[in-house]
Amino acid sequence: MSQFVVPYRVSLLLFLLALLLAPQPLRSDTAKAIHELQNSNQAILASPWTTLLPAQPAGSGFTLSKNGQLAIKGQAITPQIQVHNGDGKKQLAPISVNISPVSPSKRFALLTACEPPADGSSMCWFQYLLDLKQHRLHELTWAKYPTPTTVWWQAQERFSVLPVGDEGDIWLAVIDLEKKESRDVQFYDFALESASSLACSLPEQDGYTLDLRTLQWLDNKKLSINLVLSCGSEKSTLRTVKTIVDLSTGELQRATEAGKASGKMPADPVAKGQSANIKSEKEPAR
Repeated sequence: MSQFVVPYRVSLLLFLLALLLAPQPLRSDTAKAIHELQNSNQAILASPWTTLLPAQPAGSGFTLSKNGQLAIKGQAITPQIQVHNGDGKKQLAPISVNISPVSPSKRFALLTACEPPADGSSMCWFQYLLDLKQHRLHELTWAKYPTPTTVWWQAQERFSVLPVGDEGDIWLAVIDLEKKESRDVQFYDFALESASSLACSLPEQDGYTLDLRTLQWLDNKKLSINLVLSCGSEKSTLRTVKTIVDLSTGELQRATEAGKASGKMPADPVAKGQSANIKSEKEPAR
């Protein structure tokens, strides 16, 4: 028996060694640029919010009681926050909540509430719009697994926008602050359509992404953002399509092709850890 085990182990070690020493496929210039852009997006996707624990003031004016009562400067915000336990069968007070930076007028903020831990983990997937003028909480869903992220507020606070990333994909969650509703704006089909119109063949991986740093408000219900396409390894070309997003309908439209993008990306105008309150070019600053 041992006569066969030793050769087998030697063969296995030689096989693993060959894998380690084998030349790795080189990533194309366009794939590197897409990957670089995805990394720069992470600074915007991961933006800290204020975390509140029950009966522990956070110095932001907010407090959270042990029974889930949120308050601002001593004034209660209704209704009380309730979450489910790990099996989803019982409503309980949250073990903590996360609150985004407030909107420019100080009226709105977003909040996620965290359930008691199950099997050593705790999920914060209960989501709310916080109206500080009316002292009300409104249930919303802008992501399956919400995490603290940058929030863009339209200057007159008709909409707010959050970037959402999951399994390598990225899209925008749009919150209608007047209707207290949310919608997803996905870019996959639009990227395929744009690539087809540009005779651009997208690779299966790292085929496109958004450049979150280019988001700009156009008016009270539209914004623009650059969609970056990787046009295959042979051409080694990035194509940037300026995309107009209608926030009231979720409709996407190509404005102009912004031209060929170089592998070197522009500097990030949004500081990590800050809410990006971008003003409309047509609107006076607050």
